[in-house]
Amino acid sequence: MSQIQAYRIDVNGFFVEPVLISADLPPEQIPEDIVKERPTDGLFKAKWTGDQWEEGLTNQEIGKIKNWQRPQSESEIIGQQLVEKELQILQLKNENKVLGQSIVNLELRLSQGGL
Repeated sequence: MSQIQAYRIDVNGFFVEPVLISADLPPEQIPEDIVKERPTDGLFKAKWTGDQWEEGLTNQEIGKIKNWQRPQSESEIIGQQLVEKELQILQLKNENKVLGQSIVNLELRLSQGGL
């Protein structure tokens, strides 16, 4: 007795799991929660309508899945903070250099007799 793959659905028509059924089982003996047709590729949440498989999620739900980002790990957060601090240090060093040059210029002007 050979078996074929079929698909169990819940009361709302959503795919639950693949199952094996007898290939010789007459259509009238196939349980109502079993579909022989393979779900369409690319569906996030396959739903059987009674005639065909369709997407069971809304566009908004699909958008959330597609735009999901893995939360940063603690080491990634620390690394990012370290880079930000290094950039701040470089900016402060540059500002200090500019201010130092301004002080030198003012001292030169004072040594030459005034402002």
